[in-house]
Amino acid sequence: EQNTENGKADLVAMVCLKEVCTTEFCVSKCCPENEVFNQIDNQCAPMIKNGYLWTYDGKFHDQNLNLIPEEKMNHVKVEYDHSFMFNQKNYKNRIPSCDQVIILDKSNNDSFHLLQNGSLHHQDYGVTKNYCVDNSLNLAGNLVEIALKCVISKRGTDSTNEKMMKNLPHSCIE
Repeated sequence: EQNTENGKADLVAMVCLKEVCTTEFCVSKCCPENEVFNQIDNQCAPMIKNGYLWTYDGKFHDQNLNLIPEEKMNHVKVEYDHSFMFNQKNYKNRIPSCDQVIILDKSNNDSFHLLQNGSLHHQDYGVTKNYCVDNSLNLAGNLVEIALKCVISKRGTDSTNEKMMKNLPHSCIE
């Protein structure tokens, strides 16, 4: 419980979210291996055709949005992380700075780039670590590259989750 300014007490529950990419050349991938994101039901689903799997080839950029050449990637081990979808599935509406999840779709001219530090750059909106990327079957059944990204829908105000977190000591131990 936490006392509020008006003398009433609020019950507060803490959740420990899985941490998203923390190393260079880490990709926050939406779905596990051999699965793609299905936009009809917003779930990961088994791949139905060869060639549908998302790969990082030719997709990493430096902080200046310059594509990192393939020859520099030959000896780099890319790590895949699935924490974004885990957190969304298990803790939806409890994630700070995430009032809603939007779908960025390259076939709809959304421009986004994977950065070598594990972040996603969304053109005109900046950088986030609160995202995942994958191939997807869109509503028309076409294969497209998408990113799911958390956004704050109310500009200039703290989300309920952020208000709860501001003055509370917290620790997550695995």
